[in-house]
Amino acid sequence: MHKYLDGKEWPYLRESDYDHTGEGDGVGFNVNIPLNVIGCGDCDYMAVFHQIILPIAYEFDPELVIVSAGFDAALGCPEGEMEVTPVCFAHFVNLISSLAGGKLCLVLEGGYCIDTLAEGVALSLRTLLGDPCPMLEPLGTPHPRTRESILNVIKTLRPHWKCLQFQGHLSDSVVSEFKGVLDWPPQRDVKFYTNERPRTFSLSQECYNPEYLDAEEELKLRVAELMKKPLQPCAPNKVCLGYSEQSLLHKDISSGGFEECPERLQHLCKTLKNKGLWDRCLIIPGRKATDDELSLAHSPDFIRQLKKTETMEDDALIIYQSSFKSVYFCQDSFTAASWSVGTLLSVVDDVLTGQSQSGVALIRPPGHHAEANTTMGFCMFNNVGIAAKYAQQKHNVNRIVIIDWDIHHGNALQTLFYDDTSVLYISLHRFDKGSFYPYGEEGYHKCVGGKSAQGYNVNIAWNDESKGDSDYVAAFQNVILPLCYEFSPDLVLVAAGFDGAKGDNLGNYRLSPELFGHMTSMLKGLAHGKLILALEGGYNLEMTSESMAYCISTLLSDPLPSLSSMIPSQSAVTSICDTIDIQSEFWKSLQYRVDLPTEKQLEIIKEQKENSMREFEEQENEDKEEDKD
Repeated sequence: MHKYLDGKEWPYLRESDYDHTGEGDGVGFNVNIPLNVIGCGDCDYMAVFHQIILPIAYEFDPELVIVSAGFDAALGCPEGEMEVTPVCFAHFVNLISSLAGGKLCLVLEGGYCIDTLAEGVALSLRTLLGDPCPMLEPLGTPHPRTRESILNVIKTLRPHWKCLQFQGHLSDSVVSEFKGVLDWPPQRDVKFYTNERPRTFSLSQECYNPEYLDAEEELKLRVAELMKKPLQPCAPNKVCLGYSEQSLLHKDISSGGFEECPERLQHLCKTLKNKGLWDRCLIIPGRKATDDELSLAHSPDFIRQLKKTETMEDDALIIYQSSFKSVYFCQDSFTAASWSVGTLLSVVDDVLTGQSQSGVALIRPPGHHAEANTTMGFCMFNNVGIAAKYAQQKHNVNRIVIIDWDIHHGNALQTLFYDDTSVLYISLHRFDKGSFYPYGEEGYHKCVGGKSAQGYNVNIAWNDESKGDSDYVAAFQNVILPLCYEFSPDLVLVAAGFDGAKGDNLGNYRLSPELFGHMTSMLKGLAHGKLILALEGGYNLEMTSESMAYCISTLLSDPLPSLSSMIPSQSAVTSICDTIDIQSEFWKSLQYRVDLPTEKQLEIIKEQKENSMREFEEQENEDKEEDKD
């Protein structure tokens, strides 16, 4: 990823352009991302990471990552003429830290603005040490020429990498915006050191753009202002665990064979203790949520109705529960559900008051199906929805992202925030064209939010065959991370269901426990690490426990095992592209879905380039002969 300026940037190599992808067996393993305009900033560089670097790195599955860590793209560096903030380098490190089992080496290269160089190195080191990344400003629109470079790289490398399937269709016709890009005439004033490298370079060669040096004083002021911004302190505890015994009181008295049971939580806690994770976290006691807190997502009449179950006889409770969809009750159900909400709110308090960096609420019953006036799908109260409203009201949080990776669509979360631009709700769920629970069209990708909040409801709706790790990673890289970085949340809440894990008979998907750690890792860079997971579904006791263990281990900054076979299924590609197509109207970060040329057209383009280069060199030789004469 380098400044190129259509070949006008040192070292003036023709092979620094995007179409030099390697030779022989190495074709496709050399990736050049040329930046052809100065002033590229955080949004440009993050777009390159999301669209190219991360997908290829995950598919390649390295055993070691070495970073040639130059900081001359940082704001204030006269050689780079770019505007990347020091904070952004920390985010680069976080995004690649889950590769290669955490075996990551940064080797210092360039960087000639002392202030931003030192800050960039220091923040990168902090990230390696497991500290949270400072928040980036909401990312704007990448420069059109950055977008052009990204698409040029993708169209050239697509034959070699299966992960590059989301940025456009291979089309027999090239859209008009590409016509100027595909005809590649060399710049007349560029001398490429290509076929024969020069034996010497001139030491008196100009290294800096004079116009950039003319703006040096203004740059110094911008750098000084940037350096004045204080960094948020790190919390004394990395992870808090919220847990209360009262959550175990909710049980099925009807022998109805419900998969949601107290053993889910008991087995999970036992696993965390056996792995030594429990003792590494701050354990915080839960509390019972008040009626006022429950009313943040539910009507008073509904709360009173559920409270009556505390005094009902068993026979009456069994009859009563039959009026709802997939829910059971006992006399302690209201107490258990209220304590689960309150336990999550205690975690929110601990994180947002700076006592812990991140948090996990080990709670049940789950909540993302519980609507304002009804309960369904094992859920009684909308735990995560209430937590989001509580964070806004008590802690003045402005922007919240809710990621719902439970295999079922979170209908109640969608309803609660459908007209709210302060909450970005993103759900990945098995949809099967509306035939999977909770059924109907609510989880459709075209449900994008209310009239005043379009784009703030994002559904990645899976159809057809069972999905695996590669499909979820692709969704994160191509949709979730770009949107979250553009939205720039102050808090991330995860409706952490594990019923997509392999072996779960309700989900019948193939997700590995390690995947949930990787998804957690990708979210860690947001909101200065203020990330809270609340247990939702997950009914294979072993897989649910292992999956949550990987999430907590990741929050504790332990290295992650690598994922393998990172090639998304065709049905997943279709679902992700459907979401991008509908959401690109509302988000600047989703602007890469244009038609790309076919392989036949690429061959024609390559031949045109070679002919142009030959003509250019012939003209250069003729000019030299004329000069001699």
